[in-house]
Amino acid sequence: MLRLEPTPATTQTIRRLFERVDALSRPAPADYEPIQEAIRAAFALAFDTESDGDRPWAPLADRTNDEREALGYPREHPILVRSGSYRDSFIEAGHPLHVSEAEIAGGIWRIAEGSTDDRADQLEFGDARTPPRPVTWLGRAGEDRMDTMLGVIFGQWFEDAE
Repeated sequence: MLRLEPTPATTQTIRRLFERVDALSRPAPADYEPIQEAIRAAFALAFDTESDGDRPWAPLADRTNDEREALGYPREHPILVRSGSYRDSFIEAGHPLHVSEAEIAGGIWRIAEGSTDDRADQLEFGDARTPPRPVTWLGRAGEDRMDTMLGVIFGQWFEDAE
């Protein structure tokens, strides 16, 4: 017969682990801010690569390139960036049109990052004249980066509990 008895050391380790798991239901902003930063970095990557993470955005129409050129902007690239305000509204936490929300309730984390820019819906989803150029779709590579980053954050949490 095998008999397992907790020692004071193992009891303390398990207690700290349970306390850390319990703390996940009421995190401090410093606990979830790295997640928000990673989401904004993924948005920046979409602008930089002009893709949704899996597929490149559709090229600009000739009439759009003509308009850009007439306004003094580069003809084709970077797509969706003229003054930089639209891009900044997604990636700069302090931008007046940036959305950054965290709601933690019942052990469920809801973290939202994005933009309230009037152009966001049309550019994100497209319309009859404009193909979609999604910024918020992270694609497989973006999802993999988020998985890795979350693993690092939560791994550190549990290492701290030991």
